[in-house]
Amino acid sequence: MIPRLKKIASQDHLDTIIYLGAGYGNDLSELLDVPAGRVVLVEPNPDCQPALQKASAADTRVSVMEVAVTGDVGGATQAELHVWNFPEFSSLRAPTELKTLFPGLREVAQPTVDLIPVGEMITSQISAKDGVHALILDVPGESTALITALINASVLERFEHLILRSPRAALFEDSAPAADAIAQLEKAGFRVLAEDVEDPDFPEFHVWRDAQALELAALRLQVSTGATALAQTTARLKEVEAERDTGQSALETAKAQSDTLQAELETANAHLAERDAALAAAQERVTQGEETLTQTTAHLKEVEAERDAGQSALETAKAQSDTLQAELETANAHLAERDTSLAAVQEQVTQSEETLTQTTARLKEVEAERDAGQSALETAKAQSDTLQAELETAKAGIVERHDALVAAETRLIGMEKRARTAEGAFKQRDARLKEVEAERDAAQSALETAKAQSDTLQA
Repeated sequence: MIPRLKKIASQDHLDTIIYLGAGYGNDLSELLDVPAGRVVLVEPNPDCQPALQKASAADTRVSVMEVAVTGDVGGATQAELHVWNFPEFSSLRAPTELKTLFPGLREVAQPTVDLIPVGEMITSQISAKDGVHALILDVPGESTALITALINASVLERFEHLILRSPRAALFEDSAPAADAIAQLEKAGFRVLAEDVEDPDFPEFHVWRDAQALELAALRLQVSTGATALAQTTARLKEVEAERDTGQSALETAKAQSDTLQAELETANAHLAERDAALAAAQERVTQGEETLTQTTAHLKEVEAERDAGQSALETAKAQSDTLQAELETANAHLAERDTSLAAVQEQVTQSEETLTQTTARLKEVEAERDAGQSALETAKAQSDTLQAELETAKAGIVERHDALVAAETRLIGMEKRARTAEGAFKQRDARLKEVEAERDAAQSALETAKAQSDTLQA
């Protein structure tokens, strides 16, 4: 098919030839005979690069892209390339029927290659309005997917000519036969000019972009679009007419309702006049009520002033009550102190009474001893004549006992004095206790009087 490109280029200059799947460049010398401005060779197999780079170095028109084109947009950026012992069948897809067609097929390498969406790759090489271009598509298993991607990206129409090398049957996973690819191209406005069936399993097609067919398709699309729009407009017109009829009916109904509402309005106006008269009378009553309210408000202010004065007096009484309460608490504290002192005095008096009791008992003992001595003395006097010698001895004993008696009497006199002193102190303390109790009763009476006054003011 390359000779056909050469013939076409001699009649209509080719600006660019893009060769997808250039391989080892086996037909490169023939391709470079085509008078084209640029030749872009795209091949992902690393083993093919030396031969392609050599051609690029020998001809300035040639450039090489070491990438694999794909129909996926926004997908992976790298993939594994299946390289076979028949390198012309190397593909991104695993083989299916290809193994049946070539039983000796075996994989010799699986390099990781860079991927680029085919639409992005074409756009980077050819602008939308830039001369005459040709595309050679020799990518086993990818033809249908790449043509679909080119159509979706709106870049297929940038090519006037396309040479498609594709197996007649689907030989790879998820691939399609050559007939599907041709059907896509024809639907996109391309027409098959020639078919080379030298190898019936791998035919070559020369496809040409039929501008008139594209224009006819565009016109048909416009007619179809116009017919659709006309049908939509007609349907919308019918809807509008139906809405108009509905609106007319609604308008008539509204007019009838308007007449009814007019009658109701006149009745309402009559009622409104009656209500205006009633409102005027009510306003008069409101005015009178406002005057009464003003008087009541003034009286209320006087009552509030009296209440405030009473409140102030009550607060003063409360303050006095609080003062009296504090004084009462102070008096109670003093009374408690005095009660404590009185208890101490009473304790001392009790102790003195006990001492006096002991002294009295001792005095009685001494008196008993004295009586016994007196009796002995009398007995001694009666026996004085007989017991003269014993009298002298008894006199000495009596003297001693008399001295003891005198000492005892002296002690008794001292105890009596102390008892009288204690009795006087007790009487003074008893009098003081009565004074304290009188003071407490007076404070209690004053507190009760203050509380009564506070309760009276509170009421």
